[in-house]
Amino acid sequence: MIYKKIDLTDLPFYNVSEDAAKSFIDWRCSIKKPMTQRAFNLALKEAVLCGQLGLTPDEVLDKTQLWGWQAPNYAYTADKLKKEFDSTVKTYAQNYSNNRIVNETTRMRTIEQDLSDKTWAN
Repeated sequence: MIYKKIDLTDLPFYNVSEDAAKSFIDWRCSIKKPMTQRAFNLALKEAVLCGQLGLTPDEVLDKTQLWGWQAPNYAYTADKLKKEFDSTVKTYAQNYSNNRIVNETTRMRTIEQDLSDKTWAN
């Protein structure tokens, strides 16, 4: 199948869906960076390479568009995912730490109340 002068017959070999490929080609046209067949094949190879990072080739093509890049790049994708992961971990750690402090403060207050409670003597 040919789409905007790009041959899509090798998509199953790269495990890329037709929708993701067409979307990527359309996006490249929209940013005024039209694709050649060679550039498209190189983008597919890079998308497959990024699979080592735990993404499907479709996800790589989608993220390439979301991040505003012209084409997938393994090193950039690895760095971007690491930064996103680190940010998520940092946010989680801060939330966990804040919740722990709140819980410990609440628990300490409860223990203090229990220790000073004299209602049992009545």
